[in-house]
Amino acid sequence: TRAIRNMFDISIEFIDSELGLNEKVHADLADIWQSDIVLANFVNPCAQYIGTSIEIAYARMWHKKVIIWSQWAQEHPFLVYHATIILPTLEECIAYARHLIYNEEFKRLEKNPIEFWPPIIK
Repeated sequence: TRAIRNMFDISIEFIDSELGLNEKVHADLADIWQSDIVLANFVNPCAQYIGTSIEIAYARMWHKKVIIWSQWAQEHPFLVYHATIILPTLEECIAYARHLIYNEEFKRLEKNPIEFWPPIIK
């Protein structure tokens, strides 16, 4: 299982992939499903983070830890609601993820695949 789902290169994945739109979305959702922690890049306040926002909503719904890298996201109520924590630097995000991974209290939450997975894609 991948410990962290890194959303930094999501736009490159879309451009370089030969998968269809449904397959791309399904592959990204599968990555999130298999991860324990999602690290989302919200550094640029002018960027449109449509896909990333939807992905963190799925991550929270599936009880994943969501770490948002941003200096402005604390001002957005939906990001605050879906994030486990919002940190201003990548170094702090990585340190927090390491803390979660190595902390004895961090345990993989049980999932109910019948309830949420696989998502219906038409």
